[in-house]
Amino acid sequence: MIEPLAHPERFGGDVADAFTVVVPSLPGYGFSDAPPVPISPRQVAAMWHSLMVDALGFPRYAAHGTDWGSVVGSWLALDHPQPLVGVHLCNATFRPAWTFEAKPLDAQEQDFLKRFAARREGETAYQIVHGTKPQTLAYATTDSPAGLAAWILEKFHGWTVGGQDVAPAFDLDHLLTNVMLYWIAGPNAASWMYRYLVDMSAFVLPAGQRVEVPTGFCLFPDDIAVVPPDRWLARSYNVVHRTLARSGGHFPGLEQPRFLVDDLRAFARGRRHA
Repeated sequence: MIEPLAHPERFGGDVADAFTVVVPSLPGYGFSDAPPVPISPRQVAAMWHSLMVDALGFPRYAAHGTDWGSVVGSWLALDHPQPLVGVHLCNATFRPAWTFEAKPLDAQEQDFLKRFAARREGETAYQIVHGTKPQTLAYATTDSPAGLAAWILEKFHGWTVGGQDVAPAFDLDHLLTNVMLYWIAGPNAASWMYRYLVDMSAFVLPAGQRVEVPTGFCLFPDDIAVVPPDRWLARSYNVVHRTLARSGGHFPGLEQPRFLVDDLRAFARGRRHA
């Protein structure tokens, strides 16, 4: 997605929609060194804020994220809103503190929580391992490239086409490259962040707080993260843009890159002069 975002004119688009694209990798992932101790998404958000404002000198910028990137982007918008013109997410990760006394759940929200629980059934064992015994898994998967591929690629299948016996929605070279980036690093801290999923501290808003930065959502129907109703989104975010794709799952940058690029552009057009 980087080149179409940075140079839309090369893909039949308008140069006025061009972005300066900065793509950091999470600590312990990709080409980033592992932190010496577990680091939370909220701490990573503070790092991204310092990267963009202090290191790179951007007085204003927008943020986009999926999966953990959506979590980091949400904390970035909550804790460091001043330079952000907007945040664009593919997952609604924040939820209010666990009380709905003031504004009880309506029927759509209750149905959403039931579907959310049903979709997660049989899918959360990896989270417990990552969040409680991550280094045991790290050594096991480093010792077996087939084991590492199975651990990772199961999610690419289950969170996109589910149990269907169909061709993958990805270029196989992209999948192999993804696995390789974990493999060459050896036993690493990529799974450490899951401790903040196990205790939910990365996902529950501080009491009485809400993301007020203008927020856009681009949601995909086959995602492991079930698409929430508008009222649920509005509990935690200042939603100014919402798109529901006709297809696609948890990895839209690989599954639906053109659709996601177009939605990012549409969201940004309303924010560029904010």
